[in-house]
Amino acid sequence: MPVKEKEEVLLKDIKEDVQSVRDAVVLSDDVSRIDEYNFESLFGIYKNPQQQVVFVRTIYRQLVGEILKFFSSKCVAEAMTNICILEEVFRSQRGYIDIEMSLEDVECINQHAYSLGKKENSGVVREGIRAWNCLKQRKAIRICVMPFPDDERSLMLIEEELEAISKTLDGWEDSRDGNCTN
Repeated sequence: MPVKEKEEVLLKDIKEDVQSVRDAVVLSDDVSRIDEYNFESLFGIYKNPQQQVVFVRTIYRQLVGEILKFFSSKCVAEAMTNICILEEVFRSQRGYIDIEMSLEDVECINQHAYSLGKKENSGVVREGIRAWNCLKQRKAIRICVMPFPDDERSLMLIEEELEAISKTLDGWEDSRDGNCTN
C-alpha cells in the first residue's frame, strides 16, 4: 500500500478510535477508559522520522481542532477528554514530537481551562485541566506563527529556504574570518 493511502487509512482508523474512546470517557466520566486504546502503538509507525513527524502532527492538529470546536459548541466534557487524549498521544511519542499550535489556540484553551478550574469540577474536567497543565509544564506545546506543513510541496519550499539561509550563514562566517571577496 502506498504511503499516502496507508496514512489516510491510519488517520481514519485513529479518528474513529479517538471518537469511540471519547464517547466512552464522556458517558462514564472516567478518564481511565483512555487506556483502552494503546496510543503507544503510534510510536515508530514510520521508519522515516520525517514521515513520523508529519503523521503525528496531523493527529495533533485533528485533536486541537476538535478541542476548539467542542469548546465553541459548549461541549466541555468532550473538549477536556480530547485534551487528555492529546497528552496521551504526546506521551506515546516519548516527548520527541512537540505539539505546534497558534498563540490564539493556546490562549483559547488556556482561558477555558482557567475558567473551568475556578469552578468546582471533578472527573473528566479535572483530568483535562491536569493534562493541559502537564503539557505546558513539559513544554510540549510550541507556539508557531506558521503551523507545520503537511504536504510535500510546503516541506520542499521550507527545505529550499533553509538551504538558502545555510548558504548565507556560510558566506557570513567566511566574511567574519577576514576572507571577504568584495
